[in-house]
Amino acid sequence: MKSIKTKLMIYFSILLLFVSATYGFLSINTLKNAVTNEVKQALELLASEGSKQVEAKMEVDYTYLEGLANREIISNPGVDLQTKMKYLLEEVNKSESYLRIGVSDLNSNLYLSDSYGIRGSIVNVSAR
Repeated sequence: MKSIKTKLMIYFSILLLFVSATYGFLSINTLKNAVTNEVKQALELLASEGSKQVEAKMEVDYTYLEGLANREIISNPGVDLQTKMKYLLEEVNKSESYLRIGVSDLNSNLYLSDSYGIRGSIVNVSAR
């Protein structure tokens, strides 16, 4: 039979291994929860900042388009549609932000700067 010294060493080794494993398990779970919470907060902050940037860009675009719509050549009903489309096509060509700009009438006809100004196409937007 083994000595008491060997038995105590085996028992304490097993106890120490069990305690170490328990602390390791608890530490890993605590760390996993902390990292998960940190990532969630970071993603929420990132989404919030992204939405603020999108909102600012939309506000700039809206202000630009509102200013464009208030120009005399566009807002004056006496100016013919061809002149308006030619002007809008020039504005689109100056801008790097837009592919086309359009004007809609009260009959749901949309006149786009590129298609109407070049090919005379009209889009009906009554279903939209």
